[in-house]
Amino acid sequence: RVTLVTGPTAIPLPHGLIETVRAETAFEMQEAVLPRARAQDVIVQSAAIADFRPAQVAPHKIKKSQGIRAIELVPTQDFSITLGEQKPAGQTLVGFAAETEKMEEHALAKLRAKNLDLLVANDITRPGAGFEVDTNVVTFYLPGSLPESLPLQSKRAVADAIWDRIVAFRTPKL
Repeated sequence: RVTLVTGPTAIPLPHGLIETVRAETAFEMQEAVLPRARAQDVIVQSAAIADFRPAQVAPHKIKKSQGIRAIELVPTQDFSITLGEQKPAGQTLVGFAAETEKMEEHALAKLRAKNLDLLVANDITRPGAGFEVDTNVVTFYLPGSLPESLPLQSKRAVADAIWDRIVAFRTPKL
């Protein structure tokens, strides 16, 4: 059984025997994920939730003629930390880190802080990596293991490699 919690997207959603939950805000995503989390064997946190949100939401559209001096931002709740704190035995948590500097340092910090079993990191400043392209260059970080970097490849190939690591992680060692 699969549960997909998704924000707004132009990508067609999968059909079939999956539960799909739509969320517009980071708070809505948190409210969709946390109550379902304990029942999941694997949680893949691939959503790029903004680190900040507006402190106040306007009740209506702000017109250019009204002007605006500044938009005050406040941090969003990082509920992936909560997932790591509440992770039941046997659950696998996968996180992502899109970085622009100090990728390894930031990736290792996230791996520990969020109690992840696998962190998929990429330097989004590299050509062919990140958003708005069909390719990516990623490095896998697992607790107690050396980083494993993949070459530039399609995002589909990266997704397959992620699932290969998840299956290997979850397969009992003889």
